[in-house]
Amino acid sequence: MKKNKTVYIVHAVDTEGPLYESTKATFKRIEELFNIKFKIKNKKKLKELFKGKGIPKKISKKKFFSAINPHLLTYNKNWNEIKKMINQINDKKFRNKLPDSNGKNWKFSWHCVDHIGYKFNPRRRSVGYHKIFDFYNNIIKKRKNLGDKVHFHFHPMTTYKEAHRNSKSYFNSSHLYEVIARRIIDRNWFPTSFRAGFHIERPDINLFLEQFIPYDLSNTSINSKKNKIDNSSNAEGWDWRRATKKWEIYNPDHDDYQLKGACRRYIGRVLSIKNRTESINLPEVMKAFKQANKGVKTLMAVTSHDFRNIATEVDEVRNFIVKAKKKYPNVKFNYVDTSEGFRNTINFKMNKKPKLKLGIKRINKNSFKILTKNGEVFGPQPFLAIKFKNGRYMSDNLDFGLNKKIWYYTLNEDTVLLKDIKVLAVGAADKFGNYDVCRYFFN
Repeated sequence: MKKNKTVYIVHAVDTEGPLYESTKATFKRIEELFNIKFKIKNKKKLKELFKGKGIPKKISKKKFFSAINPHLLTYNKNWNEIKKMINQINDKKFRNKLPDSNGKNWKFSWHCVDHIGYKFNPRRRSVGYHKIFDFYNNIIKKRKNLGDKVHFHFHPMTTYKEAHRNSKSYFNSSHLYEVIARRIIDRNWFPTSFRAGFHIERPDINLFLEQFIPYDLSNTSINSKKNKIDNSSNAEGWDWRRATKKWEIYNPDHDDYQLKGACRRYIGRVLSIKNRTESINLPEVMKAFKQANKGVKTLMAVTSHDFRNIATEVDEVRNFIVKAKKKYPNVKFNYVDTSEGFRNTINFKMNKKPKLKLGIKRINKNSFKILTKNGEVFGPQPFLAIKFKNGRYMSDNLDFGLNKKIWYYTLNEDTVLLKDIKVLAVGAADKFGNYDVCRYFFN
């Protein structure tokens, strides 16, 4: 039997909208990263640092420029600058500069976040439900031929509700449920693929994803030197030290998302582009092609942000691909979106399975049956979304039927009163990366 020598290439963009950073904020970040202090903090001084002047001797220039350089500090500060960049990367010549083995163009998976509930917004984030999602979804609708898709991204809420920082707890981020409830009810959409904000996962995040979202592209494990003295520093923020460093997909452990285990969802490996940490390089691309050359289907994923110059980043990865292809001429490479990449690598056969189809049936005045008409829900239950007449959104757990494809929900004093409800809806994914949404509207 002929081996399938294919690398599936995913470009998952952490899609967060415009980002502004003042010179003062830039210096503060440099000082935090390198534990140093500057007396002069202005644009002139910043330009000197970019030229290698004035960098403290205790810091190597190589280390400094890997974290602080014009590419990393040049932001799309407003929606007009984002639009300009999108026009550039949606140009036919740019997308087809290096067609894949099927002659297809480069694809983007736009993992969209909603910035919600912040008290402090110094970087001028675009705050509001659906703002970023709608912007990219509308572009995709106009350019369906490009094959881009919208997926899910989320930033846990910080203790002080600062929009420029990221926390680690979904239990402290109640807006997560409202974001998804609104995507179901307002946009008839449900996530199938996920990117963790700042690559951060913890047990509560692991368990949330295990309930609802089959594909998780967040493992940034890489062979890099770690601080051997300060383990607290190594463990803080994102931590994938125990996860696989191979280009492979795995089912995580219930207690440790970094280890292989018996969970139902899948975690894939992803590296940043031209970033200060965990960046893709030629050896990593060679590693992916070498693995595929042995007949192992391989998912090679890269990630970046829409507030930076994506064109420059794509060109860097394409240069790596050209070199890897020369060394491994028998390996095919295909550009795919996140869900397609997981599905193809895992080797799910879509044409043999019915697509997911949900239903809501009213049993009596207050009780509803939620059922799976086709396919099978990925997790233990669909995601229940409720919209009140006063505009409030919420989610709740369902009651389980004896048949694993049937659930119930009853409106009463313990849940929601019939007189207050406007929409009852459910959304779910299946393990193949399909999703369905069903909505019941009240008069």
